[in-house]
Order: sequence, then C-alpha cells, then structure tokens
Amino acid sequence: MLDLKFVINNPKIVVSDLKKRGQTEKIPWVEEISNLYSESLRLKQEEEKLRHKRNTISQEINQLQKQKKDFSSKIKDIKEIPELIK
Repeated sequence: MLDLKFVINNPKIVVSDLKKRGQTEKIPWVEEISNLYSESLRLKQEEEKLRHKRNTISQEINQLQKQKKDFSSKIKDIKEIPELIK
C-alpha cells in the first residue's frame, strides 16, 4: 500500500510503476486522488477562514457589549457562519 503523500508528490513514478505491472486500469485513480486531495485542502482552508471570521466577530460583539452599543448586525452575521462550515 502506498502512502497518500507519496502518490500526491510523485504521480509520475506511481503511473510508471502501474504501467510496468500492467495495472493500467488504476492509472486514472492517481489523478482522481490528486484532485480529491486538492479539494480536501481547499475545503479545510475555507473552514479555517470561516472559523477565524466567527472568532473575530465574537470578539467584536464582546467589545460592543462592553461599550453598551448595538451589536444586532454582528449577531446576524455570526449566525450564518455555522451553516457555511457544515
């Protein structure tokens, strides 16, 4: 069994080995694995950005509460974020 990072970092080696072994039906899997891995990384980065935004808005709400100012618009923004994270 090959390590995922090896497949991602060395697709040419994996494809050439599959050709040597006569397992050409598995060659499209290498590209699919690479695409899925890239998508996974993109989604994780997006999730981290949303979590950061949620934390920032929470801090802003906290400061507005301490200053006794209106923070209803911030509440509206923060309620949308959990659904986006899902």
